[in-house]
Amino acid sequence: MRNRLRCSSVPPHLVVTRGAWHTRRDDLVREIILSLGKVKLAVRSSTISEDSFLRSNAGRYCSMLDVVPEPAGLTAAIDAVLASYDSQAAHDQVLIQPMIARVVASGVVFSRLLGSGAPYYGIEYSVGGDTTVTTAGKHGNSKC
Repeated sequence: MRNRLRCSSVPPHLVVTRGAWHTRRDDLVREIILSLGKVKLAVRSSTISEDSFLRSNAGRYCSMLDVVPEPAGLTAAIDAVLASYDSQAAHDQVLIQPMIARVVASGVVFSRLLGSGAPYYGIEYSVGGDTTVTTAGKHGNSKC
């Protein structure tokens, strides 16, 4: 998706599975900090049960914002997100990305249309600096 956008950006991100987190958490923390730098991070839910073809569970699971990129805080944030999931599956994921400053609009891309499940890209977005409007399932000036 990143290479198709002309007037917006997708921040870099890393994905950590529960299975990898349980076997090599210290290595993953170092990798995250080295890869994403010394900027505040968003540690976001990304579980398989979060969304389906017919509905979104945006806001159902924990996401941690403004996480300081140091081992104790990052570990606690990832643990909190994983603990919020209904399942304990090894393939469940956590997405880690830098916090973005000076946001004009933000959103989420779906690979299926919500409601119908039709195989088209859909973009749910909101205008303004609050990036949690779409990611937390809030209503307001959300657009589709």
